[in-house]
Amino acid sequence: MGFTFEFEVPIAGFSSTQQAVTQQCIQDGSCENVFSAYIDTAGAVFGEQINWINGNCTKSGTNNSQTTCNLVPGFFSNGQDPICTATPRFSGGTGGFVFDIIANAAANTISFRNLDANNVLRADNVHIVCQRSGTDYRLRFPAPIITGSVTSASVSPLRIETAYIQTNGNVLFGSTPGFFTCGATLPRTCTFAQAFSANPVCTAVSDSRARVAAVNSVTPTATILDLGNLAGASSNDANTHLTCIGPRLQ
Repeated sequence: MGFTFEFEVPIAGFSSTQQAVTQQCIQDGSCENVFSAYIDTAGAVFGEQINWINGNCTKSGTNNSQTTCNLVPGFFSNGQDPICTATPRFSGGTGGFVFDIIANAAANTISFRNLDANNVLRADNVHIVCQRSGTDYRLRFPAPIITGSVTSASVSPLRIETAYIQTNGNVLFGSTPGFFTCGATLPRTCTFAQAFSANPVCTAVSDSRARVAAVNSVTPTATILDLGNLAGASSNDANTHLTCIGPRLQ
């Protein structure tokens, strides 16, 4: 007489309905939510971590103060306009700001205008950062932890670092504690605890409506901030929000 035995052995964390999943994020922007670029006074585009602006931008209007950029068709979903911020990158302490930032996903365009500190329209170098919005925002779900069979979409070639910097250079809080160390006086140099592998794109926003924050220069290891008031004087300090996005060290 022979016997056949069958056993079901439960394994913690698995069920009969679970399947192994292989998940990979290709470098086409489909898994990313935040995109950045540097646009110079002639409309040339630099520093995209992923190609989301289609070619270079065009200049028009008074003193070429109007900038219009075509987006890669279909990059943002129709009707889900991205949320964009922009900061002038000037030199010489002349001040300035960006306004009328209009993102239109249906038309595949982003446009903005530049003013100097004396409210004169002009062309300027600009850092721009755009984030997906609404149903276009890519939610991140944790992948099953199955060693050797899953590549999670949470691994990105980019790093995004943020900080809130007080007038004495104290970094009150940030995305990574201790990442930024900032000088006490203007123009303020903020160094990175860990370098980027190439120049990041940085934007700065002042807490004060009477102050304009700008990024004078950026390297893989540091960024220099300056502030001025709307009357044109530079080196008028205020608490500042700083955001830098750039490629990780490989």
